[in-house]
Amino acid sequence: MFLTNDVSLLVVVPLTLTMRRFIRNDISKLIVFEAIAVNVGSTLIPIGNPQNLFLWYQWNISFEDFILKMLPLFLILTLILIIFTVFVFKKKSITFNNSISQDLDNHKTLFLVSLLLLIIYIIVIKLGYYHWMLPFIFIFYLIFFSRTIIQMDWFLILLFIVIFIDFNIISAIPMISNCLSNIDLVFQGMYF
Repeated sequence: MFLTNDVSLLVVVPLTLTMRRFIRNDISKLIVFEAIAVNVGSTLIPIGNPQNLFLWYQWNISFEDFILKMLPLFLILTLILIIFTVFVFKKKSITFNNSISQDLDNHKTLFLVSLLLLIIYIIVIKLGYYHWMLPFIFIFYLIFFSRTIIQMDWFLILLFIVIFIDFNIISAIPMISNCLSNIDLVFQGMYF
């Protein structure tokens, strides 16, 4: 994985859970295997998970050397994962819900409108009026796609916002900068 294991899970699992609306198949095993696969994939590179960062720091080796050291473990874990996947997931066709064709038409319209609004939003950003566009887009969706707005996983959206916040920008806020400067962040035994 080129993303950290937790970020990968926060992207992949919600997408898989969304599939429940469209298919009748049980996806619980799939989610478990996604979690395992993300952790297996994250073993290969130093930034894959926090444990690897610690090992990389302790070993004091280059990025490439870390990959070479972890490659045997990664290959063994991948092989085990493939073997378990073959035995756990039997060949079975996907069964779609009956209402999927109507939902697909609605989603096509939503997709095309969203794509158009995205293009307009990018143009408006270049012109510098983006702060007027966001309320317009939200009100537009509220009027024409209110069911979609209601069904959105707002907690997940908030989680993504928190994950991708640029903490460097936040630390530049004077009040936060003053608080951080009063904390002794360097002490004996600190690794990072």
